[in-house]
Amino acid sequence: MRRIIRWLDGDRDVTSADVRAWREDYLARRRGDGERSPITDLNVSDDRPVADRFPAVSRLVAGRDGRVWVARYPKPRESWDWLVFEADGDFLCHAEPVPGLDTWEVGADYVLGAREDALGVESVVMLPLQLPAPGASEGN
Repeated sequence: MRRIIRWLDGDRDVTSADVRAWREDYLARRRGDGERSPITDLNVSDDRPVADRFPAVSRLVAGRDGRVWVARYPKPRESWDWLVFEADGDFLCHAEPVPGLDTWEVGADYVLGAREDALGVESVVMLPLQLPAPGASEGN
């Protein structure tokens, strides 16, 4: 079965401010690691090509219940959320990601994934999930 799911999204054009923010954040992460290398310099070089537009999606998860979870691609310094669609393609809701959770699977009433604790130990977790009833969409 194939489905086409569409939605309206904001401007996806990459601006010079977006590039500057990405480079600043990248360098800050490298400094935090104590790492500065020729590769780092190449990654933030003004000569490095930059895309004209951001992707719309960073991840898709097909739920065990037939729903489709679409992770919107965040611009630098923006947060992201899930768009949740029913199996028939109707929009159901926006859902905030669980902080630090690498989502593996989503069911009708649970989210399964992994996350690290403060010591860097990874654990598998299953968390409860409550979505609006079908047809009770939040709108677009």
